[in-house]
Amino acid sequence: MERSRNMEIIQELSKNQFKALACLEENAVRLYFSGKMDDQRPSSYMNPFLDAALEKAKASRLNLFVDLSGLDYMNSAGIAPLARLIEQIEGGGTMRISLLFDGRKLWQDIIFNALSVMSSDRVEFNRV
Repeated sequence: MERSRNMEIIQELSKNQFKALACLEENAVRLYFSGKMDDQRPSSYMNPFLDAALEKAKASRLNLFVDLSGLDYMNSAGIAPLARLIEQIEGGGTMRISLLFDGRKLWQDIIFNALSVMSSDRVEFNRV
């Protein structure tokens, strides 16, 4: 997880083997995910985490950057909170979101290539 020196940790989440960190940086609110997201209902803790990060980005007039490359595993239930976040950004305003994933991990390549149909002028998917 590469972080700049000029960052403020605004939120941390740890659930079983999954960890998420939200940081306020100069040019974006950055989210870093790592570990395994294999719960039946990750939306119960992911939606509040993502909502808070989105509100901080809006209040700070910053874009959102989501680094998923540190995830070792995410089951299909983990897709819904991310899709919801993308839909919220598409719903209005000028905020942009960039999602970074590790294309060398086959499961990430498959999931995020499928989600990339949601790409637009405000939503981009980037492969490491």
